[in-house]
Amino acid sequence: MAIIKKINILGINIDNYNLQEIEAKFNEFLNSKRGHLVTTPNAEIILKSQKDEEYFFTLNKSSLSVLDGFGPKIAGIFMGVNIKRITGVDLCVLLLRFAEEKNINLAVLNLKNGLSKTEEIENYLKKEYKHLKFKVFESEGNIKDSALIHEINNFKPQAVIVNFGAPNQEKFILQNLGKIKSLKIGIGVGGAFDFLLEKIKRAPLIFRKLGLETFWRIINIFKFSKHKRKERLRRIANALFIFPYKFIIWRFVLPWFYRPNVACLVYKKEQGKTQGAPRVQGVPRIKILIVERQDEKNHWQIPQGGLEGLSIEKAGMKELREELNNSDFRKIAVFKNLHKYKFDIDTIRNRGGFYLNFMGYKGQKQSLLIVEFYGNDSDISVNYWDHVGWKWVYLEDILDMMPEYRKEAMKKFIKKFKTLTIK
Repeated sequence: MAIIKKINILGINIDNYNLQEIEAKFNEFLNSKRGHLVTTPNAEIILKSQKDEEYFFTLNKSSLSVLDGFGPKIAGIFMGVNIKRITGVDLCVLLLRFAEEKNINLAVLNLKNGLSKTEEIENYLKKEYKHLKFKVFESEGNIKDSALIHEINNFKPQAVIVNFGAPNQEKFILQNLGKIKSLKIGIGVGGAFDFLLEKIKRAPLIFRKLGLETFWRIINIFKFSKHKRKERLRRIANALFIFPYKFIIWRFVLPWFYRPNVACLVYKKEQGKTQGAPRVQGVPRIKILIVERQDEKNHWQIPQGGLEGLSIEKAGMKELREELNNSDFRKIAVFKNLHKYKFDIDTIRNRGGFYLNFMGYKGQKQSLLIVEFYGNDSDISVNYWDHVGWKWVYLEDILDMMPEYRKEAMKKFIKKFKTLTIK
């Protein structure tokens, strides 16, 4: 029976490779024409991605996703897949050895004021990897640090290790893959150097093999300061209780329900009257704002998103602020549960991992928020992880812009819009 090489847990794609296969991937990346993000999802990281759309997108844009966490491994077993677990420390060591063997430049981005100091990392690498060509850069952890990128480019690394911590380290790598021209492999390793430098003691090997690191943390909790203790207790709670609960709901409960969703119909009135132009109840021509999906070229739709426990109006306004980076909207009307549909699983799979978070639900039930835009077009800016563009289209032309499976819902939305008296 074929070994399943990829699994999806709470919407996050995870690869199922051993160390030899990962090294083969490194070779593949090194010989490719572009840079590659390597991620190490664990329970904590997966939970963070549920509250951070950009992080969710970032993790699913990785070229290689290596499991580092016992909770997701157990979740995989419940789904019929025994995912290989490789810690961030072991992955870091693998890349260091790989870079030394291949005689390539490796950059380490160390967080300023972190537990492991830049000089300590430099001394460790000189001692343990005598032939490694490396340079350690100190950073405040700013994702858009142009001066740092310039310094890194001068060094021309083929590989980079970033220890900013999640989610900044993965966001930094993805957003700068194209800016660091020589880069082929980028990995976020969190506190790996803290373990390698023995700033933090790793759990004994038997605990690591049995997946009992969390139990090890519990019995050693009082060795830490009050502040550190509180942070570790939070992480322990996430691993032991929050993640299993979220997984059970995602896997066994949500498939029975439709995801509450709000579609946002944003309109503006064309300045002045156009001779002979169609009217909506006696007003000048109406334009509707549509956005193009990031993952599918020429896929246009109106903005939308999940309610996530909020009212239709609050969820819709939040979605518009996040997707368009603008808040110049005036609520006109709200219509509840206008359209309901099941997900087309084949379509979802073809679009990639970003959509797999919806697979917890069997479909969506859509409400409608209608708002008028009263700001300047120049102030609208779409988020790169959601969309690649936006534009205004006339109301009478909007159906021609929609994919076929969205037209049924759009017809209902337009019908409701036409019931309004627009002044």
